[in-house]
Amino acid sequence: MRVAPEIHLSKPQRATLQRWSRGRKVAVRQAQRAKMILRAAQGKSNQQIAALLGVKVHTVLATILGYAQHHEHRHRHDPPRHPDLQVEAVEEED
Repeated sequence: MRVAPEIHLSKPQRATLQRWSRGRKVAVRQAQRAKMILRAAQGKSNQQIAALLGVKVHTVLATILGYAQHHEHRHRHDPPRHPDLQVEAVEEED
């Protein structure tokens, strides 16, 4: 079983993703992506995440890789790759 790329979340990032994953004021796709990222951060495999959420493994892999690449190689002035998953932007609004 292939494990999703390792994701490390800060407490504020985790809280934001959890809020999005259960929120009714966010897009369905955004909530689903948040759930994928949270499960990856728990160490679940791509197959487990796909089965739990009823999506294809490819969808999980693309979401997790996109999130990991965005947050690992992000520079302050780079345009966002996944604007709906910008945890830092939400934290600044609070």
